Amino acid sequence: MSKWEYNAKLFLDNYKTACEVYGSDGLTWLAVGIPAQKRIAAVHFVPKDAEAIVAAAAIVKSVYPPPVELLGAETATEGIPQFSSLKFSWSLLKGISAQKLAQRLVSVKHSDTLAVPVEDSVCRVKIPVKLSELDGKSVEDSVSLQIQRIYKNLDNLSLIHKETNNTLKSDGKGNSLKAKDQKKEQVALRVHEFSIQEDQLAQISNGLEGTDLKSTSTVEYELPIVLRVHNDISDSDLVKLIVESTKRLLHQLENIIKTKASLIPIEVLYFNLSGSPASVAIVVPKEGREGQIERISKPLNRPARDFGATKDLKLLSRPLENGLLANPHEFLKVSPIGQVATVLGRYDYHHYMQDNFDDSGWGCAYRSFQTVFSWLRLQGFTDKPVPSHKDIQECLVEIGDKPASFVGSKKWIGSMELSFCLSQMLGIESKVLTTNSGTEIAEHARTLIFHFENHGAPVMIGGGMLAHTILGVDYNTKSAECKYLVLDPHYTGDENLQTVLNGGWCAWKTADFWKKGDFYNLLLPQTETK
Repeated sequence: MSKWEYNAKLFLDNYKTACEVYGSDGLTWLAVGIPAQKRIAAVHFVPKDAEAIVAAAAIVKSVYPPPVELLGAETATEGIPQFSSLKFSWSLLKGISAQKLAQRLVSVKHSDTLAVPVEDSVCRVKIPVKLSELDGKSVEDSVSLQIQRIYKNLDNLSLIHKETNNTLKSDGKGNSLKAKDQKKEQVALRVHEFSIQEDQLAQISNGLEGTDLKSTSTVEYELPIVLRVHNDISDSDLVKLIVESTKRLLHQLENIIKTKASLIPIEVLYFNLSGSPASVAIVVPKEGREGQIERISKPLNRPARDFGATKDLKLLSRPLENGLLANPHEFLKVSPIGQVATVLGRYDYHHYMQDNFDDSGWGCAYRSFQTVFSWLRLQGFTDKPVPSHKDIQECLVEIGDKPASFVGSKKWIGSMELSFCLSQMLGIESKVLTTNSGTEIAEHARTLIFHFENHGAPVMIGGGMLAHTILGVDYNTKSAECKYLVLDPHYTGDENLQTVLNGGWCAWKTADFWKKGDFYNLLLPQTETK
């Protein structure tokens, strides 16, 4: 049997959070993942109480996007299977209590980052839904009746690819995503937009269609579906995933309406949670969403701040559409030598010669800053566009750090100047670490681990007239050996993933990568602290 993929550190962090929330006694666990891919996406720890387990399972099943599913629990409870009884179950989770599992996770060997399909696409479609309060029925009964009808109607869903105009059906045999990209190089995350076939709109969106039921009031909702899939997915499987994703959001919507006893306005928020290979989608009331987020965060073993308490939540659902490579480090094989900590969330890879702009030989720090800025943007800290070289230069002139003649020049800048820019442009402060030699960088390994685990932002490092971006660190506390996950802005080629990886432009580097005779400054953006 081939090896299952998982992230033991994520599971252990979930256990620690659960202990803080519920206490360490009387915990049990739920596992979610994709059995067809032999991937455990997460193990969540909840109180060992039948009611709590069922409630947590309902939340977990509705917030993860398909094909992620609830696999099973430590013990069977009200329709939830026991994980150990499943044919695909994984030996680490067989017949083990929550406490013993946590003890085992401390020493288990594991890959820090789960593998990601080489060809990745984002598929998006907006599902309109009309819900009405029916004459003579309560809001709760009205909504339940309509949503059950919409569930059935969704099973016949057909989609139109907005660019190719291809029709996708649940019983189709085509492969529209692969057909669209078969002549293209392997590049960054591709975005595919879909719409519902026109003659199906009324039937799909309206649970009263074809009935003689009378309504007293109606509210129109829009459920944005955002799925990351492999380009090889068949049309039929893609439609089925979109249908299942819609049903999961409808389930959340129904629960909110029942809780509030009113057809209240809602919004759908997507989150890329640190350490997790799967995003989550949460339906929240437009007013008072904090309570809903807190309710959902507990069984997911996440502090509420992981859901963007200080961020613009709407920005987190935005996929990459600019043609740049996204998170190339996720495609690297990892062989840890010690404690591993990496960037949390998504970023764009900015490097020499992009944007039809020749900055080869002098623009590496600017490009590293753009990578850091893109991370802040994609995590929802700002909606400002990634600044150009000129924008950065004008900022430094504005604050008095550089003369007016600096704008339009090819002058090199370093970590200190970019810390000024972060503060001026976004109000985000930075910690700057200074070393007198490349050999001293390893002395900051623990600081880097803390940074990646608690702030998660890429780190810009400059020295010897060269700049790089550090995305992670692997530190062996016994031998003091240290490796660095480095993203190199000096790359001048196209957005081709294999070229970047094969050329070592995104790679784990040993300590001798940093030159002994150069001094270095490391820029660590300070976000919220957990």
